[in-house]
Amino acid sequence: MTGRTGNPYLDFMLQNAVLFPWGSDDEEEEEAAFHRSRSPRKEFSGSRDTLVLEVDNASRIIWKLPNHVALAGRILEHCQAVIHRVRLETGGLELAIYKIGITHDCCARFELYRAKGWDQMVVMHECPDLGSVEMLEAALISHHRGTKQCRNISKGGEGMRDKLYKPKFDPPYCCYVVSARADRARWATAKHVVSIAQTFAGDDSSKALQTMARCCKNDAEKALQKVLREFDLTLDVPITQMACAAGVNIPVLLPQ
Repeated sequence: MTGRTGNPYLDFMLQNAVLFPWGSDDEEEEEAAFHRSRSPRKEFSGSRDTLVLEVDNASRIIWKLPNHVALAGRILEHCQAVIHRVRLETGGLELAIYKIGITHDCCARFELYRAKGWDQMVVMHECPDLGSVEMLEAALISHHRGTKQCRNISKGGEGMRDKLYKPKFDPPYCCYVVSARADRARWATAKHVVSIAQTFAGDDSSKALQTMARCCKNDAEKALQKVLREFDLTLDVPITQMACAAGVNIPVLLPQ
């Protein structure tokens, strides 16, 4: 499969945004939203290593900044440690998905991320020099971009400068990481499951995946159910109907 990145996995994310709401690096929509929802900057005093700015009861922005006199190597080390801890706290290294970025307005940017299903934003570094923040972002993305849990597609440093390479926004600039649990993604329809199978099925794939890839999308639900039964991929969980009100029954799982 050919596409923008040359990577079948990333290309499929780009073409199926409904399945992967976190896989976009499109800056135009975000920049437009910045101007619509620009929020005043909130000033903080003292150490911000443990400061938490609550956005609402379910989502939050957390500031974890290094010492303001730290050298570049120590700042990079600090950011790597923050990302590692965020992944562990979000659900573990395998389950947590994350994305690294830079912004001039953390509140407005996180509103966009939260609407796409992200749980939290952790601000790792703040600096008045856009160039250094761009390089930090690029270095972090270069290290993490190869992992399947990282949702960065571009290499970093995009969207903050105009055509003359001048900063679009006033300082300071922040480098952040957003995270969410992968199991919070939307359920895929049978048609989308077939699309995924067609994307990744190959000669060396399992027979079940190859059979799924051959299913007709127009009748994907029925075809997939047949494949699941054929390869014993269904869960043996009995279902019963429970009456919750007069004339109203709901299906309930009753595991053995």
